[in-house]
Amino acid sequence: MDDKNDNKAWKRYDPLHPLPDNIQKMEKDETVCQYCGVSYLIHHEMKKLQEEVESLRNQLEFYQGSDERERQLKSEIEDHKNRYKQIENHLEEINRNYETTQSELTSRQQLETKLKHSNRILQKKLDDLLKEHIELKKKQQSLNYHLTLSKDSIAKQKEQLKLLKDTNSQCNSEMKTMLQSVKQEITNSVSVLTAKYSWQEEELKSVKQAKDEIDVEGLNNQIKQLQIKVQQLRKVEGDSQDLKLKYNRAELEMQAMKAKLSDFKDQINLKTSQEAQLQEQLRQINHLNDEIKSQLQKEKDNLKDIRQKHLEETEDIRRKLSEASETIQTLKEQRGEHEKVQYEFKLKASQSEKEHQTVLDLLKKGENEVQYLTLEREKMIQSHQNQIQQLRETYSEKLKLSESSITKMTESLQQEKNNFHQKQIELENRLQSKFQGELETIEKCHQEAIDSYKDEIKTLKLKLDSKPTLDPKKYNEEVSLLENLLQKEKSKIASEKDANNEVIKDMAAVAAKLKRELDHVKAVAQIESEKQQTTIQSLTGELDAIQIRCRSQQEDLKKAEGEIKFLQDTVQHECEERFDLAEALSSARVELATLKRGSKIGAARDAVDPLTDHASYIPTRSSKTDYNTAVNNITKATGIAVDDSVIYARPPSSSRSNKTPRRNNQSNVDDERRRIADAVRRHSAENKNASGRRL
Repeated sequence: MDDKNDNKAWKRYDPLHPLPDNIQKMEKDETVCQYCGVSYLIHHEMKKLQEEVESLRNQLEFYQGSDERERQLKSEIEDHKNRYKQIENHLEEINRNYETTQSELTSRQQLETKLKHSNRILQKKLDDLLKEHIELKKKQQSLNYHLTLSKDSIAKQKEQLKLLKDTNSQCNSEMKTMLQSVKQEITNSVSVLTAKYSWQEEELKSVKQAKDEIDVEGLNNQIKQLQIKVQQLRKVEGDSQDLKLKYNRAELEMQAMKAKLSDFKDQINLKTSQEAQLQEQLRQINHLNDEIKSQLQKEKDNLKDIRQKHLEETEDIRRKLSEASETIQTLKEQRGEHEKVQYEFKLKASQSEKEHQTVLDLLKKGENEVQYLTLEREKMIQSHQNQIQQLRETYSEKLKLSESSITKMTESLQQEKNNFHQKQIELENRLQSKFQGELETIEKCHQEAIDSYKDEIKTLKLKLDSKPTLDPKKYNEEVSLLENLLQKEKSKIASEKDANNEVIKDMAAVAAKLKRELDHVKAVAQIESEKQQTTIQSLTGELDAIQIRCRSQQEDLKKAEGEIKFLQDTVQHECEERFDLAEALSSARVELATLKRGSKIGAARDAVDPLTDHASYIPTRSSKTDYNTAVNNITKATGIAVDDSVIYARPPSSSRSNKTPRRNNQSNVDDERRRIADAVRRHSAENKNASGRRL
């Protein structure tokens, strides 16, 4: 790359518009300046070479400290490499720490999974215990329900027992009384029967004794009576047997009741024992419930503590992980920065090479642009002048149109105002005349009605006066009728007055509306006039700005023309200096030749002939091709069109060149060259600025 750039940098300059072949094939003695030793044909190339030398010097100055900078860059790269190694070591440590933390985290996660598993098991146990607790509660509720039922049944049975005891005691007492009464009755009946039986036996004995004495019929009667008595006795015996049976039955019932009582007592004892057992079970269930609740509470507290510890541990691990990730990120960023720095150093090295190449390319482009921009400037100046003229014409037309439109607007507004004012006056006059006419007609009607009423009242009074014997009832009726009529007329007048007032209000509203419309029209006209004024002001401002731009461009033109004139003068001075130098050299050669004529005549002639030829070679108007080539040479060298007066200016007298010393001539030539170069540079810079402004 460097070799290529050097070849490009040291490549011979090829002009865009080379000289004709007849000038290029001229001999060196004819084209070389005898004073400075530079060919007239390669003057521009020499200038370019000088500029290239200057640029190369600048580049050399830039590259002078490149070794030190390279050493510094190498040391910086070494530092960066060391830092990179340190960062890599630090990254490895962080990775190791990260792996350890990762392993700790995995162990913690495993522990967490175990704890979760144990938690699930405990939760299942807890759920089972809760289910058991719920079942026990249900059992307890059912037992309580059964207890309440059994208590109720026991209470009922106790009441029944009490009733049975009471009834039993009553029955016993009744049975005892009955038994006593039955025994008494039986004893009484037995005693009566024994007494009767004994009495009957005695009677039988007496009957047997008096058998013979009594008749058969009497005996039959007695037998019948005795049979009846025997039947009665049998009945009494049957009754006594029934009583005995009843007594036996009562005893049996007593025994059955006693057996039932004993059964009831056994049942009561069983129920009381069952109740005691159930209460004991209830106590045990409550105790179990309390123990289960306490265990559940303890397990919950333990689970909470474990969860809290686990959460804290996970938070610590996450925090450590985030810190480690942040440190890794920062280290990665530092690594990226170091890589960027290395890449930037490489880019700078490649950019410096590219810049060197671009500078060379830009130099060539600049030379081409100078010529192109000079032509463009002339074209742009012409186009600007044309545009300025067109803008002036258009803005003058627009101003005239705007002024005419403003005058038209003001005239139309004034006319509208006058028309509206006339319409308003006519409307007011019409309304007033109409209103006055209506009022007069209404007043006339009212006056006529009042006059008619007055006439009627007068006639009635006359009638009353003429007829004093008039019935007061009729008089009162007529008066009331008249009063009613008068009241109706008054109400009519009031309604008409209200209607008139409403009409007046409507008219006033219409007038106010018209006034508002007029104000609106005025405001719109005012706004439009203000808009027109603002547009006129903006147009005038634009026109002023364009005029200012035109003035500035004219000033730039004047400056450019002055610079062109100055450059033309400098070129003229340069050419005059060249002519002076050529004449001075020719005279010096002639003198030298005369001094050495004795010894080397032939050599002196050979030396003087080309010089004289060179001195005499001044382009004339007659040689058209030479004239054109000279003009082209000067325009190529300076980039400025040169007039005929510059080339064909008559050189000053030779006496002046003889009097001036050689050093002064050389310094003057160098000064003139510098001045020309500065002027050309300024001219190219101004052209660039002007083109930039145009863009």
